[in-house]
Formats: sequence, structure tokens, C-alpha cells
Amino acid sequence: MKKYNAPRVKESRGVQLLTTIWLVPFIAMIIALWLGYQYYIKIGSTIKIKFESNAGLIENQSPIKMRDVTVGIVKKISLTDDGRGVIITARMNRDVSKYLNNKAKFWIVHPDVGSHGVSGLDTIVSGSYIELYGKKGQETIHDYIGLEKSPIFDEAKGSYFVLSAPQSYNISEGSKIYYRMLEVGRVERVGISL
Repeated sequence: MKKYNAPRVKESRGVQLLTTIWLVPFIAMIIALWLGYQYYIKIGSTIKIKFESNAGLIENQSPIKMRDVTVGIVKKISLTDDGRGVIITARMNRDVSKYLNNKAKFWIVHPDVGSHGVSGLDTIVSGSYIELYGKKGQETIHDYIGLEKSPIFDEAKGSYFVLSAPQSYNISEGSKIYYRMLEVGRVERVGISL
């Protein structure tokens, strides 16, 4: 009778820490942590902006832009307590926090057709958005009153004049101003003088 020697099996002296089956979840965990870190370093503060009306903004979709760069997103749209306006809650990027001070101005950009021409045409395709204008400052503010129209910027080239008259004489915003048959400017605002 022949004697067969059974093959020897090595006994494991402990659980191997890194087997190929654990490599995939480990890599997935590293990627998830990296993405979470990237998200965390990008998010900034939450601000609230009060407007008279919504004007086409959509929650979690409408951006906040500064010089055509997206710097935030509208997170929530709600009515004010008295129902006479809306409060836009927005999440801003961290790198724009230095502009969120008492010099910051917000307004809603949407398509507008008037005697001054057409403005906001890009919003026909992309939708309305909030524009931010700001200068670097120290203290961050979290509550703002939004403007109904874009402001007149003091650093724009040219001179600004205020004309008072007993009536408007059919002059409207955007009307051209001529000197010796050459266009030299435009009317920025028309309003009641107090």
C-alpha cells in the first residue's frame, strides 16, 4: 500500500492588512475624502439679500457673478415676514469673502428692453442671475439690501452731471446725449427731484 503525503498548507499567522479586496474601497475612501476637502475649502459664508421681487431666480441653480465669474449660488428664495419682498439666501465662494462688506452691491440681471436698448440678452438662454459689485474691505457682512437696477459706478470713465428740470421733456433712461451731432453720452437715470 502506498502512502500519500498530503500537501502541507501554511497556516496564516494573522490577517493580512492589505489584500487586493480591500484596495478598491481604500482608494474610493481616499477619493471621497479628497473631494470632500476640495468642497470644504471652496465654500464660504452664507448671505441674505432682500429684493422687491424675485425676477426669475431659481433655487440651487441661479448663480451670483462678479465680472462674469461665478462666485456663489442662490440656495433659498423666501418671502419677507410682511410679504412685501423676497429674501435670497446664497452660498458664496470663500475667495470672494473679502468683497462681502459694506461696499458690496447686489442686483438681479434679467432681459430688459427699453428706449435705451436691450440689456441682459445673455440671460435669455442662461436665466437670471445676481450680479455682485464690491471692493476689498475688512468686515464681512451677511445681510444686504439688493438694488432694483444696476448702480452707476464711480470709477467709470467720464463725468456725471445731474440736471434738474420742471419736467422730463420725454427724456428717458438710455437716451443719447449729442454735442455738435456727435454722441457724447447717455442718460443713466431719470427720477423725481425732491
